Amino acid sequence: MRISEQRACADRALTALPRVRRLADPINVAIGRRIRERRRYLGLRRDALAAALGVGVPQLVKYETGQSTLYAVGLIRASAVLETTVAFLVGEQAVSPVLRTDGLGLETKDAPLILEAFARITEPESQLHLIGLVQALAAGADKRRWQELGRKQRKRGRR
Repeated sequence: MRISEQRACADRALTALPRVRRLADPINVAIGRRIRERRRYLGLRRDALAAALGVGVPQLVKYETGQSTLYAVGLIRASAVLETTVAFLVGEQAVSPVLRTDGLGLETKDAPLILEAFARITEPESQLHLIGLVQALAAGADKRRWQELGRKQRKRGRR
């Protein structure tokens, strides 16, 4: 058999093999999960974050799922857009140190206690459940406030 025939035979054998899907690197998966969680926390859409990073949405999805590596420049840009640090994104900090407090009413005396307790929760899923619970409680408080205001206005109208 000639060399060209051997190469052709080898090429046919390689194309007959099933493609093996490459597993994502666990570090990339962890970084991507933190990016996705932080993006969702801030209420950013994928297209907005992708534009800020200078990539397309499909590439951002690859970053968020760990299928592609986000290198130093991308991590720095992502940390700036996501209002956090590179250390948080790469897992060297358990909690994002940058907190938007403008207009959140964190001036109450108990707010630091709540934030400190929340920072000690290490599982992202537990943090999300707690956020959902607090949002539900706040929505109920808002509803009760509106109902009370409505009752007061109806009482004034009866006089």
